[in-house]
Amino acid sequence: MQSEKLGDHHEIVGTLVSVENVGECTKLSFSIRKTYEIPRDAIPVEKLKKAVGSRVGIFNCSNNYKMRMANKK
Repeated sequence: MQSEKLGDHHEIVGTLVSVENVGECTKLSFSIRKTYEIPRDAIPVEKLKKAVGSRVGIFNCSNNYKMRMANKK
């Protein structure tokens, strides 16, 4: 599946399905069937892996990445 880079001042919200380190990036797969790449050191992979199966938001603010737990729909 083709992955995208998370644009500046964009947030992806969805259920995090998997986390995988690939080269210099961490690949995040969401249940919405889109895959995004963020810099490997942007968010600790352990924190991301704990969120797999949860609805999360990943926000890119000028290459300062944040993760938040999102409300259920």
